[in-house]
Amino acid sequence: ALKVAEESMERERVGFRQHVSSVVEQLKESEGETGLLRKQNALLKEQLRESEMYKERTQIADNVEYVKNIVVKYLETNDKAVLPALEQALKMGPEDMARITRGQTRGVMK
Repeated sequence: ALKVAEESMERERVGFRQHVSSVVEQLKESEGETGLLRKQNALLKEQLRESEMYKERTQIADNVEYVKNIVVKYLETNDKAVLPALEQALKMGPEDMARITRGQTRGVMK
């Protein structure tokens, strides 16, 4: 009976060792996959940053073109109706608009 119990325990130990070995192998695979996922995550974050910077540059270029067209229109026509568009495009505050109005008034009086 003792020999049977020892053989049973040995089979259990072998089974446990195999199980532990299997779990260790799975852990190594998981760690490898985690490393790859981290690298992919970093790459995607960098691509996203580059994409956002490109978008910002494009928006700035478009805005500069828009502002240029407004200024040219104003200089061509001296039409004060374009000033609200310029105010919005340049995100001017009330103080800026007051300065422009004062400047126009002085220019008209000269």
